Amino acid sequence: MIRVLVVDDEWMVRAMLFRILDGYDDLEVVGEAEDGRQAVEEARCIANSDIAEQLYLSEATVKTHVSRILAKLQLTNRVQAAILAHHAGLS
Repeated sequence: MIRVLVVDDEWMVRAMLFRILDGYDDLEVVGEAEDGRQAVEEARCIANSDIAEQLYLSEATVKTHVSRILAKLQLTNRVQAAILAHHAGLS
């Protein structure tokens, strides 16, 4: 079972993600947030270029969002984010 935190600053996007994710038996949406939609992809350890392609953003934009997410969590890298997610029960 994969636990997912739905993150986006638009309620409509979060609602659409809930609908999409609801179709997968091996996924469980455990919450939602309004800030940093790349957090979901980052938690899955997808490369910045893949995130950019999936979300129709530039890789630079993705890097900016990832950096901001890490800064808000007071972390320095994705490994620390993965550890934090695991301790929070999100992985």
